[in-house]
Order: sequence, then structure tokens, then C-alpha cells
Amino acid sequence: TWQSLSREHRQKQVAVVVNVVSPKPSTEDMSQVKDNLGDYTTYFNPQDSFRTNNVRLAAQALNNQLVPPGGVFSFNAAVGERTAASGYSPAIVFVNQSMTREIGGGICQDSSTLYQAVRQARLEIVERSTHSLPVSYVAKGEDATVAYGLLDFRFRNDTRGYLLIS
Repeated sequence: TWQSLSREHRQKQVAVVVNVVSPKPSTEDMSQVKDNLGDYTTYFNPQDSFRTNNVRLAAQALNNQLVPPGGVFSFNAAVGERTAASGYSPAIVFVNQSMTREIGGGICQDSSTLYQAVRQARLEIVERSTHSLPVSYVAKGEDATVAYGLLDFRFRNDTRGYLLIS
């Protein structure tokens, strides 16, 4: 439609071009997702309300993400930039082997939990970094730290079907 309009410099009617695109996967395809390729559980202190808020926001952003066959999933792309405007709170983060408070602190628990599930599923890890200090929720060196614009956790869906993150 845009091409037709841009060719017509006079006020003239042009036919609207409509392409029907079926969603991939379809609702029927989604109802068939039954296999659990990997899962992992970590625990945290719900009394730390700022950190809990951040963990919850990141988990909500990850929930129901679809990764197409051959597609690369990016934690940072799915969760987005962690800002006060998007509801994130200041909480503890590790920077250069020290602890400080920054907006979005705590969401590495989400990325690390997802990383463990992805490992169980034996999917290809494209990008992963570890914290400069040990974390309490996974074994030393088994974490996946993220920092928007700097460090990402990414994996490839090397299966023949869609993956649903839940």
C-alpha cells in the first residue's frame, strides 16, 4: 500500500494491499507444548522488597517468551533496560569484586536460573559471563550475570520446535 501511495503524487485512490500473516506458532501449536526440556529453581529472601521487586519484574518479562527454531534468545532483549521508570528498584549488584546498589540489582538470579534450565535442556549457549564474586543461589561459577548494554545471557534454540519460557 505504501509503495502505491508513494508512486501516486496526485490525490487518487489506491487499492489497499492486505497480507494475512498467520501467527507462528499458532494457538493450536502452543496448546501442544507439553515437553519440559529443562527447569531449575532458586530461592531468595522475600523480605528484601527492592530485590524481590526486580526479580519479579524480570520473571514477568521472561514468562511466555517464545524462541523459534534456530533463534537466539537474548535475556537483555526480553527483559529490557532496567530503569526506575520501568519499575526497577535499587538493590545489591556486584561490580569489580565489590557490592553496590544499582537499579535492577538481583535480576541476575533470573538469568542464572534460566541458564541452569537451558543447561539441563542441552541448548547451545551463545553468551554467558559469571559474576566477579560468588552468589548464594547457584554453585560458584554456575551463574549468568547480565548488565544491560554490556553483558548478556544468550542461547540458541537448536531444536526443531518452538521453545516456551515459563
